[in-house]
Amino acid sequence: MYMSNLPILYLCFVILLFLIFSYILTQQVINLYIENKQIDIFQKNIALKTRSKDELYRISQIYWRKKLYSKALPIFQLVLHNRIDYADDQTAQIYFQLGQLYTQMENYNKAIKNYNLSLQIVPNNKIIMLQLASVLKKNKQYNLAEQIYNQL
Repeated sequence: MYMSNLPILYLCFVILLFLIFSYILTQQVINLYIENKQIDIFQKNIALKTRSKDELYRISQIYWRKKLYSKALPIFQLVLHNRIDYADDQTAQIYFQLGQLYTQMENYNKAIKNYNLSLQIVPNNKIIMLQLASVLKKNKQYNLAEQIYNQL
């Protein structure tokens, strides 16, 4: 009797796993659709020259989360051009993200510059210092990297 129910139990388990997978996949598709709609709206606003500082910041963050770094770079630069309107923590975050972006692009000198600008705004931030030391090491500036590691 037990062995005759085994295929049915197995089938129920497989169906349950399929339903869970389908749910997770559907959630991801919905989130992707929403983000793409937001990008479309932001791009239309940018095309119409009706961009606000908040819109620019939000679109830069969406591009960042989607890892569309080449699209994020000009938005970040535009945001920084209007940085007088941003709080210090937002400006530091943008410089930090630019540092990460330039690190991804292997442009270490620009990455170092942006990490340093971020540290000027929020000194002794361990995460920024760690990223800066890592980039300095990749750029073969071992002495500076060691000094920062020692400060951690």
